[in-house]
Amino acid sequence: NGEFWRFALKDMVLDRYGVGVTVKPYQRPHPPIALPAMSPYSGTMKIAGARGWIPVSSNLIPAWSAKSQWGKYVEGCAERGIQADPEIWRVGRTVLVTETDKEAQAYLKRPDHLFHYYYDHMYGLLGHGKILDSITPTKGFPLSEFTREVYQDDNLICGSPDTVVTKLLELREAVGHFGTLVIVGLEYQDRRIVRNSMRLLAEEVMPRLRAAIARQQAAQ
Repeated sequence: NGEFWRFALKDMVLDRYGVGVTVKPYQRPHPPIALPAMSPYSGTMKIAGARGWIPVSSNLIPAWSAKSQWGKYVEGCAERGIQADPEIWRVGRTVLVTETDKEAQAYLKRPDHLFHYYYDHMYGLLGHGKILDSITPTKGFPLSEFTREVYQDDNLICGSPDTVVTKLLELREAVGHFGTLVIVGLEYQDRRIVRNSMRLLAEEVMPRLRAAIARQQAAQ
């Protein structure tokens, strides 16, 4: 209960997954508003465009879904009579950078690797909500063939710096230009792996990625 709103969440309260918690900002006036979206052709993205808010495409969705969300954001901006600026668009990804591809493959074969729990958790949560078709590798992918392992293989960007740069460029080619890459932070059991991944991302991946994008733009 608040001064302006009184509401209660009843239908989508899932204690196991932490769904149903409401929070309010401490900053006055409020921080810039950003809206995350998971659904293909998201109406949330259209609202963000219509209200001048920041669009954020979830790290949990495939490229085709993220691309469809930008289209809805453009529609919302058009309602305001303004040109949508892709520089404001944030696209989330789950990324693991290792020294070599072999190291990444070895880590993912460990039964206790964190991504196993992460994708098992999200696959179960989205399956509970009966929205697995929103995270399949391609639109219309058979749900009978869509397993947790397929989800992880399609969604997780991992490997050596060269491999990760290539995959991020492929992502950008698939979804279109966006201004900010949002890397998801997970609670890795192995501090060495996560710290090295962050270092390689900052020192190796991002400089190469920026240089490759600059070359592409210069050639256009």
